[in-house]
Amino acid sequence: MTSSPTLPTSATSLDPVREAACIYLRRRERLEHPDGRKDRVGRWYPDESEMLDQTQYRSPSRAHPWSYMLACRTLKHCANLAGIPTRTLEVRRAARHIEAEAAMLGQTLRERTDQILAENI
Repeated sequence: MTSSPTLPTSATSLDPVREAACIYLRRRERLEHPDGRKDRVGRWYPDESEMLDQTQYRSPSRAHPWSYMLACRTLKHCANLAGIPTRTLEVRRAARHIEAEAAMLGQTLRERTDQILAENI
């Protein structure tokens, strides 16, 4: 699985709201995947780097092996990863703005989020 993009912490680093929006869009579109592993019967569990509060979600089972994977793709989780768990509305607005930018520029979401992330490395 590919890991989340590592962004710098210098003065030119990406705004955490925009960072969370990029992570969310990339995960939603399956361009990026949360870090984790499957057990021998196919249930997926996140790595510690995902910082998923597993008490808030259904535990994986044979019937629902991807429940934690889906939780790691939510906007709320991506905001938490960026260190701004209380700013989900701002992240949602930023994600919509990035989608509109991509459409206006004739880019795919992959191209637009790659460009945003590359500008701030």
